[in-house]
Amino acid sequence: MLIVAEEGTALDSIDVSAPLRAMVRYGEMALEITPADRADLDSEIDEAALAQCLIIMGDAGKALPASFREENEHIPWTDMIELRDRLRHRYWETTAGLLWREAQAIPRLLPQIRAILGSVESR
Repeated sequence: MLIVAEEGTALDSIDVSAPLRAMVRYGEMALEITPADRADLDSEIDEAALAQCLIIMGDAGKALPASFREENEHIPWTDMIELRDRLRHRYWETTAGLLWREAQAIPRLLPQIRAILGSVESR
């Protein structure tokens, strides 16, 4: 689905399906990386991979037009974008506990994003 930007903006249209597909893809990847038990998230490589998935999900949310995010306000876009900013720009504050907590929200979030993507792609 293309969202037409307001007249006079630099972008004529924005394909919202691409960022939504990225959110689903990297959300699924994050779930694969995240172990069943918090104590098992002890590898720095696993933490870095999980952080990157969360960053990409936040980047994708940030790429969506504000009007689209407002239409779908049941998704915590702002929280995802703020997490992205924190992980990307204040990475020294990243802990395994933070990553674990954020990963726990993904199973509830993915079905909602898939539903939005499905309705966008069916238009």
